[in-house]
Amino acid sequence: MMPRMRSPGRLVPLLAAALVGCAPTAGPPLAAGLSQCTRESLDTMYKGVFTVATDQPVYPPWYMGDNPENGAGFESAVAYAVAARLGYQRDDVRWVRVPFNAALAPGGKEFDASLSEFSITDQRRAAVDFSVPYFDVTQAVVTRKSSPAAAARSVAALKPLRLGVQVGTTSYTAATSVNGVSRYLSTTPTSTRRWR
Repeated sequence: MMPRMRSPGRLVPLLAAALVGCAPTAGPPLAAGLSQCTRESLDTMYKGVFTVATDQPVYPPWYMGDNPENGAGFESAVAYAVAARLGYQRDDVRWVRVPFNAALAPGGKEFDASLSEFSITDQRRAAVDFSVPYFDVTQAVVTRKSSPAAAARSVAALKPLRLGVQVGTTSYTAATSVNGVSRYLSTTPTSTRRWR
């Protein structure tokens, strides 16, 4: 079994961005404020439509079949449940695909909420509003049985190896803390990745 690396954050949907306009200023916004949020009180991108973003591709168990609209998978189901609680019908939910880096970048967005396994970090908190976390994350190394990494039983055993990670992710932070700047292989944001 590969060692787990400490993650600096937890996975969360960015639901707070959509709910911040109607949530109370004191207390947890989702727990205390959801009852005050209604379809009529939300200033959504399109009147009567709840626009939800996710990355592409998306993976099980968060989404099934790379199709967020089917309602299968945890985050897809959460989006429809929140929309229903706000008074939106399933047909009123519009899905858009927004790359990971674009969803976390400061500035205007093409969506009302985003669900795409984001880890919370202080730097990201400065750019976006997060909902409460729903999953504690630890980093893991995945490899083939034939790789030298398969024999690693500690983080120290990973030091001589080259790790592949997505730039800008918490996996990138974890890998560079193990291997230093010269011993990692960074991949593009569109490459296959798991925890961010």
